[in-house]
Amino acid sequence: MLIIKSHHWFKTLYLVVGVWSVSFAQAPAGADSLRFLLKNSKADTSRVGLLIRLAAAYTNSHPDSAVAYAARGVTLSRLLGEKQKLARSARQLGLAYIRQQQYAAALTSFKLQLQQLPDAKSSAEAYKNIGYVYLLLAKFPEAQTNLQTALNRYQAIKDTTGIVRCLTNMGQLYVSQGEFPQALAYYRQTLALSRRHHDQPMTVSALVGIGVVYRHQNQYPLALRSYLEALKLSEQIGNTETVALVLSNISHIYVENGQYEKGLTYMFRVKRAFEQAKNYLALRSVHHNIGTTYLQLKQHKKALPYFQQALQSAEQAGDKQLIALSTTEIGRIRQLQGQTALAERLLQQGLALFREIGDQSGELVARVALGSLYNQRREFGLAKVELERALSLAVKIGELFTQMQIHEQLYSLYAAKNRGAEALANFKRYTALKDTMFNQQRAKQLSELQVQYDTYKQQQNIERLNQRNQLQQARLQQEALLRRGVLGGAAMLLLLLGLLYNRYRLKQKANRQLETKQAEINLKNELLERLLGQKSKLLEEKEWLLKEIHHRVKNNLQIIMSLLNSQTAQLHDPAALSALKESQSRVQTVALIHQFLYQSDNLAKLVAAQYVQTLVNYLHSMLSPNKGVRCVVEVEPIELDVDQAVPLGLILNELVTNALKYAFPGGRSGTIRVSLQQAAEAELLLEVADNGVGLPDSFQPQANNSLGLCLVYGLTGQLRGHLSFHNDNGCHVSLRMPLTAIVPTAESALLVAT
Repeated sequence: MLIIKSHHWFKTLYLVVGVWSVSFAQAPAGADSLRFLLKNSKADTSRVGLLIRLAAAYTNSHPDSAVAYAARGVTLSRLLGEKQKLARSARQLGLAYIRQQQYAAALTSFKLQLQQLPDAKSSAEAYKNIGYVYLLLAKFPEAQTNLQTALNRYQAIKDTTGIVRCLTNMGQLYVSQGEFPQALAYYRQTLALSRRHHDQPMTVSALVGIGVVYRHQNQYPLALRSYLEALKLSEQIGNTETVALVLSNISHIYVENGQYEKGLTYMFRVKRAFEQAKNYLALRSVHHNIGTTYLQLKQHKKALPYFQQALQSAEQAGDKQLIALSTTEIGRIRQLQGQTALAERLLQQGLALFREIGDQSGELVARVALGSLYNQRREFGLAKVELERALSLAVKIGELFTQMQIHEQLYSLYAAKNRGAEALANFKRYTALKDTMFNQQRAKQLSELQVQYDTYKQQQNIERLNQRNQLQQARLQQEALLRRGVLGGAAMLLLLLGLLYNRYRLKQKANRQLETKQAEINLKNELLERLLGQKSKLLEEKEWLLKEIHHRVKNNLQIIMSLLNSQTAQLHDPAALSALKESQSRVQTVALIHQFLYQSDNLAKLVAAQYVQTLVNYLHSMLSPNKGVRCVVEVEPIELDVDQAVPLGLILNELVTNALKYAFPGGRSGTIRVSLQQAAEAELLLEVADNGVGLPDSFQPQANNSLGLCLVYGLTGQLRGHLSFHNDNGCHVSLRMPLTAIVPTAESALLVAT
């Protein structure tokens, strides 16, 4: 079963600060009395005021009712020709539409508010609202233009509350664009202003915004500290929904760091808070988040009911994106449960919805899931269509991880259909993407470690400065105490008591700071341990992949051997048969190297003794019908690099083959000795000697144009070695070469290819 990357699905609950205050209405307080007054009111400006108040009361808890009341206010204001009432009604209608996630309608309402030529403060608010809606629609240039206009107007009339809210929206704008340093600067301005004017709700908003920036920068200890400060302040305010939203952001830190159980603990606290506040819009996302987290824990049965609850409430509210998300997740769970027909129908429904709303990331995941399902059911035609469409989409939006998964699925598909070329192409692309992601992840891990180290050093510097400041203050207090000593015992006693109390308070403060630092250090240690575990796992996967490559190369060479064997059965020409046997021996020489490598624990080194003995035995059994010829192998315990083993093995193959074929004509008996030893500290010596007929007196190795000698000389050049031939009671060939890494030259590579 294909595991699909799930970051796309986690619907983040950010603190809403763009159009209304952080203080959400808990319930439509006084709504009954307002409805009674409305029923008995006349169609005048008083009725418009009642409609606006009812819309405001229902905006958070029942946005549908809020839209109805605000729309009536707009209609009646137009009939009465009341521009001010029309502007207020349009504003409230826009806020209700945002709660319904009908952003285009909200934009129209806020533009209607602006058209009524309101006063400076109202026009600034209208531009701020328009900018915020453009931000929700991901139209960032328009959002920035309108928010900057609103900020300028608020600054002109010195409206601190409006300035703070605009700065917060600007921070959220830059977060959405991934420009985190600029976002952090705006949030810090918001924090300073809100603290200066004792605006606690906006202080919470600024702290949460700073935490969001740090979380995106993977500075989780700093993000957690900011969130915890926001949580403490929001609990003091006593607003249930604000507390829930801060808790939701804290849960994201633990989920993103793989601490799913702890993240779930916070999510259930969020769920209870929103249930208490009857905020069903937020509950939809919370249910989906809980289901997604259970999927990460592979607890599919627990995840299913939460996705079903999210789907039911999303269908009631007409939230197409959440309908598509939940439908697709339920389809994946049904596939895991073996209900493939139901899974297919649900995944197709999710795909259709994603295409309807233009969500390419969602469409990508739905198509990959469908491709996996069809592969599982061996419906390869349908699987190929979905996977190829998904691949095109993944390339378009730059999803490397999903591209890797798709190529892995296509490899399995083509392998099952016995289409080796396509399977191999997809497998190569899969391994290339895997290596790319491995390198990217390693670079990201190193970057994260560097950021964590820099943060740790910065905190150490701050601690040292604080300690120095505390010591300086203590010294000043002691000097002041000495100067006042002459005032008498009573004054001295009072000063001493004051000093002791002050030192007690400083100690208490220092203990609290130490506890905070210890918590941060513990979190850093957990992060480092997790990163080291991931690194070890990646190295194990890479080692397995290298073994698999050697195994497959060896298998491919065995296939070539089998093809050559098949060819020899159809040939009768002795010369052709001899040439094929020589080719077989060369192929077997390389195949043995890959066989020993994938069977070995060390993928970079080859044990020379075992390899040389096996190769010589193979050549003797294959090329020597004469039982009177025996081979003696003497090899020191040497380990060869792979770059040395291949050319050395081919040279040994040619020399031993030549001795078996020509040293003992006419059925003569004799001995072939093969020796490989370390002649000097950094030099290897290979010797192949026989006691046969020897070389002819007129033999000139350099002038010989046979393929075997060309190969031997070319490979000798590649090894940067020296080859010599001489007669010594038979032919004696020696090769001296450095025991170093091989750097192939263009000439030697050409000789080998020839």
